Amino acid sequence: MKPKPAPRITPPDAPRPPADTTAPESLEDGEEDENLVFEGSDFADETVRAAHFRRVRMERVTFARASLAGSMFVDATLATCDLAGARLERASLSRVELNGCRLIGARFPRLNADNVRATETSFELAQFESGRITSSRFERCDLRGATFREMDLRGVVFQRCNLRNADFRACKLQGLDLRGSEIAGLGLAPESIRGVILDPFQAAHLLTAWGATVLDEGE
Repeated sequence: MKPKPAPRITPPDAPRPPADTTAPESLEDGEEDENLVFEGSDFADETVRAAHFRRVRMERVTFARASLAGSMFVDATLATCDLAGARLERASLSRVELNGCRLIGARFPRLNADNVRATETSFELAQFESGRITSSRFERCDLRGATFREMDLRGVVFQRCNLRNADFRACKLQGLDLRGSEIAGLGLAPESIRGVILDPFQAAHLLTAWGATVLDEGE
């Protein structure tokens, strides 16, 4: 049976001219920022609840170690932004692009994300728990040691990503596409493998890791 085609991802709606480039210097609870361009803003270590970013472009913005509970990113493009160590509990992401960003050690409890495309972005040691990611794609991303617990990842694509020692146990994985990614040490329970899309090399690697002996015909 052929796998279902990769989900079509709707790109963000860009800020519309004349977009306001005067971004706020700090964030406020419940603040709504729309049609803005953020360049080099520093929101490191800030704590804010329910901030909404709609139709924004962010370049070289830092949210390192920030707490953004209940925040929403809609039609957002983030380029070379730093969210290392940030906590985005109950965050909502829709039509978001991440390009060359750092999310090392970021935490996403109860994340709700759709139409996300991440390219050359580091999620090393990031933690995703009790949420869902749909119609999304990760390309050439670093997810070494990332943890996904009780996440709905059905249909998500990880293409040419580094998934060494990542943990996908206790997740919904039907249609998850891992082809072309590095999966050494990947935590993937045998009972959840049904419906996961692998290339032949990955399949042999997992079978060997689970104790099977894989031989060519005639060996």
